[in-house]
Amino acid sequence: MSAWLDPLRAALDHATTPRTMFFRDDDAGWEDDRLLRLLDHFAGHGVPVDVAAIPAALGNATARALVDRAAAAHGRLRVHQHGCAHRNHEPTGRKYEFGPRRSARRQRADICAGRAQLQMLLGPIVDPIFTPPWNRCTRVTAQVLLDLGFAALSRDAGAAPFGLGGLAEVPVHVDWVRHAREGTLGRALAAGAQGDGPLGIMLHHAVMDESDFARLDTLLALVARHPRVACVPMRALLRPVPCEA
Repeated sequence: MSAWLDPLRAALDHATTPRTMFFRDDDAGWEDDRLLRLLDHFAGHGVPVDVAAIPAALGNATARALVDRAAAAHGRLRVHQHGCAHRNHEPTGRKYEFGPRRSARRQRADICAGRAQLQMLLGPIVDPIFTPPWNRCTRVTAQVLLDLGFAALSRDAGAAPFGLGGLAEVPVHVDWVRHAREGTLGRALAAGAQGDGPLGIMLHHAVMDESDFARLDTLLALVARHPRVACVPMRALLRPVPCEA
């Protein structure tokens, strides 16, 4: 049943130094039952997870559940901001909530509104990290985040870093759902474990099916116990990057 994990097991077994990993689950506020189910898996294995919450979608009941679970998790469950409403503002081309057609003023207004909503609902379990919907934003967005005091931006590892001093970038490398549907999940995890720096794994609970949850549980069992894996919350990785030359 866990043969799909053989490439990752082999990569970890042959690693000369411990590999740092983190898990980021996007779209809290959608499909709340699946979110809580996912959190049960992480809690059961004692593995940290960061939840990217959509401020406009997060309801009071789910917010209370997150606060309660975070208290019981003793630092292994943290939440950060996932855009504002997860709404596309680009009339053509790729989807962006914080894209090239939006001014710094409009972006700032949405980010501030979303931050205020999360602070009201979740209080101290919110970290100063920002994940843009669809893993896309502009340099204008990054500058607004820096000006507002955010500590980090999290996008896809394939995106070129903005290089703004004071704003760390904590990218994700493995898109769980895409690789699972392609049948390449084990190989993608193994490749990420052999790379430099922390391995970020992106989840989307709202579209995960039974097989996804079963595979996730198997992966968590492996990384929770493997001597060459250190699973950490994203805030443990917040090191500012130097400015571009």
